[in-house]
This record gives sequence, structure tokens and C-alpha cells, in this order.
Amino acid sequence: MNRFKSLRKKLITCTVAIIVLTALLNLAVGVYSSYQGITQDVRDDLQSIGETAQVAIGSSLDKMKADIQTVAISDEIGKPGVGRAELLNTLKKQKSAHGYQSLSLVAADGTVVSEDARLDGKNIADQEYFKKAMNGETYLSPTMYDSAKELCVIACAPVANSNGYRGAVLATYDPLVYRNIIKNIVIGKTGNVFIMDKSGAVIADVQEASVKARKLAEVSRLKLVKSGQSGVTTYRYGTGDRICYYAPVKNTDGWSIGVVAPIAEMTSSIWFSVFGLIGSSALCIAAGVFLSIAVAKSIADPIRKCVGRIVLLSTGDLTSPVPAVKAEDETRTLAEATGTVLGRLRRVIEEISGALNRMANGDLTVVPSDHFAKDFAPIKSSLDTIIATFNRDLNQINASAKQVSAGSEQVSAGAQSLAQGSSEQAGTIEELSSTIDTISEKIHGSAKDAAAASGRA
Repeated sequence: MNRFKSLRKKLITCTVAIIVLTALLNLAVGVYSSYQGITQDVRDDLQSIGETAQVAIGSSLDKMKADIQTVAISDEIGKPGVGRAELLNTLKKQKSAHGYQSLSLVAADGTVVSEDARLDGKNIADQEYFKKAMNGETYLSPTMYDSAKELCVIACAPVANSNGYRGAVLATYDPLVYRNIIKNIVIGKTGNVFIMDKSGAVIADVQEASVKARKLAEVSRLKLVKSGQSGVTTYRYGTGDRICYYAPVKNTDGWSIGVVAPIAEMTSSIWFSVFGLIGSSALCIAAGVFLSIAVAKSIADPIRKCVGRIVLLSTGDLTSPVPAVKAEDETRTLAEATGTVLGRLRRVIEEISGALNRMANGDLTVVPSDHFAKDFAPIKSSLDTIIATFNRDLNQINASAKQVSAGSEQVSAGAQSLAQGSSEQAGTIEELSSTIDTISEKIHGSAKDAAAASGRA
């Protein structure tokens, strides 16, 4: 009986294992698909935000260049005969109008004239931004230290008015000027947009400290970002992995823009899907376990009953009933087939028993029925052979008995004749014995006579 419980246990175990594995596989695939879908959406969103930010940054940089160029083409700059005080006053007005920290006029030899005492009189002939300006290029610097060792952003443009003055105008911005361009772009709670120069130093970031410290951007270590290409990548950060859209900033000296989103934050909504999938998987597993138990029982119980009946058959029990199975499946077929087997065996055994009983009672006219079909046919054939052989042997015995009876009669007649002859021979012997006795007596008498005669002589 334990074996059949084991059968049910095996069915339940295998079915539950398949259900659990399927549920776990679906859970894993679902979570993975959701994760990939969310991260792909994040990538697409970051790219869209990055492209929009590029436009905004480009427009802002163009405006900054246009502002310094407006100052550079002003006829009040480099005007002949203008004294220093008037020039400084003009520079001060232009500074206020455009929001500069300082505004200076730089002569062709690099000497600075400025209302900012820190810069006034300095020579910047060796600075790259001045050289570019003298070559006719309007230049915007990343955050850098000016000649007074103050962190700022420098805009420098060649003087291009009708005064024929050869030199450049030099404006300095607050070092957070680029930050103001991107500070309103929100990427979740902890994501951000940043700009870095060709060295990888952050020149615009939501965090002011990163800009003021010219912190090296983590993403700048990636060769792709420095290659001037655009795309989306993933990199490790102290607080977790991040997704970053990167692209070059047009019309700059190797600057790049980055739009960063922490993966953990961007994919936090996946937990709703995970919990939902876990819940649905748990329900499916529970339902599967319940159904597997029911199905295993419906399969194992009829098999157990049928096997129990076959075990009784192996002990010689042909009369116990076959268990009834109501299921409309193979187990019912099994029970019906078991009943058919028992019925056929019972009929065959009853047929053999009846035939042997009739033979025992002297009826040798037994003819087996048609119950011996297919593989039972040899039994019918053997039974027919036994009956025929038994009939033949009995006929031979009967014939032999008749022959023995006839021989016995002949022996009896011979015995009688022998007895009669013996009687006759006995009579003859008696007569011969009497004759001998008579002769003996005569001889004896003759002897006596001879003796007497001899005595007389």
C-alpha cells in the first residue's frame, strides 16, 4: 500500500515541481522583461531629455557669444580720444546690461583695462582665449581661473567696430552660469544633467560644489564619452549603477553633455510588477498544488484499487468484486479491463472444472465452449486432447478386458478337463496298487511255500 501512496506522492511532487519551476521561470522572465522594458524607456527618455538639453545649451551659449559680440561691435569700445575714466564707465554700463561679473578691454599686446582692480593692468597675451579672440574667434571658456586666480567663466571676442581698434573684450561670468542653464531640468529625485569640458571636469551640474571644485565626472572616464560620439551607457557610481546619455556639445572645445539617472530609482516601479508577479505566481502554485493533489488522487486511487484486486487474484480469489471507477478516463478503462480479465479467467476455470467433474462422473462426451479465445485457445486444445486421449485409452482398456475375459474362460475349461483326467488317473493308480498288492501277497505265499518245501527236504 505504501508503494501506491508513493505513486501519488510522485505524481504530486513532479506536478508541483513543474508548476513551481514554470512559475519561477515566468516570474524571472516577467521581471527581466519588465526591467529591460523600464531601462529601455529610461534610455529613450534620457536621450530625449539630452537632445532637448543640447538645444537649450546651444541656444544659451549662442546667446552668450552674441552678447559679448554685441559689446565687441559697440562703437563706444576703443573709441579714439576717450579717456580712461570714460572707458571704464562704458565698460561698467555694458557689464550691468549683460550681467557680467567684470568686463575688460584688452589691447593687442594683452594688457587689460578693467574697472575690476583685480584684473586691471594684467597681461593675458599668453592665454588661449585671448589668442583665439585675436584670431577672430569668439571664445567661451569652461570654468577656469582667471588671471586673478578667481574661478569664473570667460567670454572673449575680438573688437569688430568701425573704430579700427585692435584688441578684444573680455567678460567674466559667475562660475555657475552654465549650471543656471540646466538647473531646471529634473531627472527623478537624484538624477541630473551635467556638462563637462574636454578634460572631464564638471563645468555645469545641479550640485554647486561639483562645479566649484571642478570635480572630474565619473562618466568622463569612459572612452566613448571622450570620443565625441553620442549614445547611452551604464557606469558604476558610489551610490549605485547609473544610466547616462552622453553627446558632444556643438561649437565648443570638446565639451560633452551628460544626462544621468540612477538605475535603482528609475526601476523602482518594477517592484510593483515583481510583487504582482510573485502574488500571481503564489496563487498559481497554490492552485496547481490543489489541482495536482486532486488529479493525483483521481489517478492513483483507481490504480491502487485495481492493483489490490489483482493481488487478490494472485492468491486465487476470483469472486471478490472489481472496484467501481466513475471517472471518464483511462482509469475507468483499467477497472473495466480488470473486471473483464477476472470474468474471463473465472469462466475459463469454471469451464475446466466442469469438464473435469463430468469426466470424473464418467461423462466423456464433454465438448469445451468458446470461452477459450485467443491465448486461451491452447487450453481448449489441451482439454480436447485430454478428453480424446482418455476416451481412446478407455476403449483400449475395454478391448483388453474383453480379451482377458475370453482367455479366462479358456483357462477354466482346460482346468476342468485336467481335473477330470486327474480323477481318472487316480482310479487307474488305485487299481494298479491293488493289483500290485495282490501280486505281492502271492509272491509272499510262494516264498513261504518254498521255504516249507525246503524244510521238508
